[in-house]
Amino acid sequence: MGKWLNDLKCTLIQKAVYAKFHKGHKPNEWEPWHEPEVKKLGNGMICRSDVKYGETWPNSYADIWYPDDSGKKRPVVVYFHGGGFIFGNKSSGDPMQTGGGGVGKLEAIVKAGYILVNADYALAPQYRFPVPIRQCDELFRYLIAHREELQLDMSRVCLSGGSAGADMTVIYAVCVCNHEYAAMLGVKPVMT
Repeated sequence: MGKWLNDLKCTLIQKAVYAKFHKGHKPNEWEPWHEPEVKKLGNGMICRSDVKYGETWPNSYADIWYPDDSGKKRPVVVYFHGGGFIFGNKSSGDPMQTGGGGVGKLEAIVKAGYILVNADYALAPQYRFPVPIRQCDELFRYLIAHREELQLDMSRVCLSGGSAGADMTVIYAVCVCNHEYAAMLGVKPVMT
């Protein structure tokens, strides 16, 4: 009864958040919210939006931000949004965060000369732990496989996130350092 009641509470909260912030969308979608595109922004940054990094779980999309269109390989910052593992996304961040939780603060990372990978992941209660950790590894596998095409220096990577996304970064880092723990979660980390 406890799990069912918790799932019901999560689902009600999720529906309320999506009704307010993401009209017309559901928490776990297999298609991107927008057509993927590469565009140059007014500040000179380049955004490659809705890059599909996996087929295993929904919300497997990332936006990749570049400081400019030079094509120069740069260090990579991978960011996961917060939202208690039940809401939030790469475009709006964590809607419950103090100050709005938008992703504007991430522009400072790109302006400092880094490539930012801002990724979505599958949400609970439909997709439970350790799915987001497995999805994190799936993202890294995609980034490594496409590092030349995407101009990524995958030898210099910073993993970061807010709230639930920060939890993901810590847990993935433990998986990288502790193979017994990784095996318990069904993860074989591609990162070292």
